[in-house]
Amino acid sequence: MCKYIYIIIGTLCLIPLEVVAGKHPTAFELLDKYSAAADKFQSFILKSETSRKINYTGIQTIVEPREITEVRYDGDRCFVEMLQWGEQSIKKKEFIPKEKANCVRHLRDGKWWLSYTDSEKGAEYDRVKINRTREGYKTMSTSLDYGSFLRGFFHGGKKRRIDSILRQENSAYVRVDMEEIRDSDCHVIEADTKHGKYTFWIVPSHGHNIAKAEIRRNEIQYYNNKRNSAAPKDVRQFYSLKDVRFKKVQDVWTPVEGHVEQSTYSPRGDVLIELHHVVTDITLNPDHDSLGSFETDFIRNGALVGIVGVKGIRYRWQDGQVVDKNGRVIIDCRSKKPAEKN
Repeated sequence: MCKYIYIIIGTLCLIPLEVVAGKHPTAFELLDKYSAAADKFQSFILKSETSRKINYTGIQTIVEPREITEVRYDGDRCFVEMLQWGEQSIKKKEFIPKEKANCVRHLRDGKWWLSYTDSEKGAEYDRVKINRTREGYKTMSTSLDYGSFLRGFFHGGKKRRIDSILRQENSAYVRVDMEEIRDSDCHVIEADTKHGKYTFWIVPSHGHNIAKAEIRRNEIQYYNNKRNSAAPKDVRQFYSLKDVRFKKVQDVWTPVEGHVEQSTYSPRGDVLIELHHVVTDITLNPDHDSLGSFETDFIRNGALVGIVGVKGIRYRWQDGQVVDKNGRVIIDCRSKKPAEKN
């Protein structure tokens, strides 16, 4: 059972004993070490495989989508390629075999992001969607990477890393006793925030990464992360990360496998999700420019282009640029090195 020991200073101030005695690190000291480890992943190429099982209990439907994902990121630019098969949606009740997997690509370049889908059966042209709003691109690398929870971006946290959330809310405490997870001693941090009640286990022997996490949300905490003001009442959510496996890459400890269970209970029907994610390959600090990580050459000329916020007009893709019917350039999407950007 979790216990806190306090020393009373005067009549108003309560200070955890481990802070005074110096025998245990404080929450902020542990967050500093976690941040230092996580910050080493500012530029990378990740390849991964994800299996999910989504159980919509209200309509007694289960879908089991599968994905192979490649993420390239340099701290600003981001490219995501996803091969998707299995049962992808409750709306489209069809099973897609792996050999016929859908391929979807997303590319962010600081001022815009685009999504690209190869032409569907019977369609004459490929499709490109471009979003030039800040909200459209700022969180793309985490929202499209099913393994981002291994890097501290947990569902419902507004796409902010966990250390950022806890520092801002200033509500984290460290349990007095350490706990063993997969044969390694871990510090346990607890925090009650507007995004939920967090408990997570920091493992010093593996780079102060997160070995386990649990998040509980009530109705208010759950809908702090939603825009729908007409959302139903009596919603609860429980999220857990477990079975995390670590690997040393270029002398840096990093999580490479984990299992997530997420249960959302609502009057509209419960949704139970299981997700297993395995990183199959990692490259830290690659030379993205020489590799062409953020080039747009995967888009075929002539693809139809829609721009978010521009209704009734369809442009065309030509040699990395969006052009109108007269060939006038509307957006130049050719890859630029960071030094070339405004």
